[in-house]
Amino acid sequence: MPKRALPNMPSQKGLSPLAAGYMWASKAGNLGLQMILPALLGFWADNHWGTRPLFTIIGALLGFGLFMIKLLALVQELSAPESRPGAENWGSAKSQTSKMTIPSTGTAKPVDLEPEEKTSISS
Repeated sequence: MPKRALPNMPSQKGLSPLAAGYMWASKAGNLGLQMILPALLGFWADNHWGTRPLFTIIGALLGFGLFMIKLLALVQELSAPESRPGAENWGSAKSQTSKMTIPSTGTAKPVDLEPEEKTSISS
């Protein structure tokens, strides 16, 4: 079974696989705590001041907001161009396909974007 590598993030360069795994576990734990901790603090505040669901609901909404902000930042970090293999050629003419289909009035015809090199064989 082939090994699957984690996405190559800029902050991961030079790390061992174990260190990269710990980094991902840390990020997942951080996301979970940011979502649950405000709701638990709201529950404690409700029990302490007798304001039954008010602070729990506020804490849950705050935790969900923090979770979404952190999750979007993580997704943006993962989709950064330097974290993708072959990112240095991304968008260049070499990374695009050499054949393209251009629709016409009835049928689509393949168009060669790169001219073929003609080689002559001398005897």
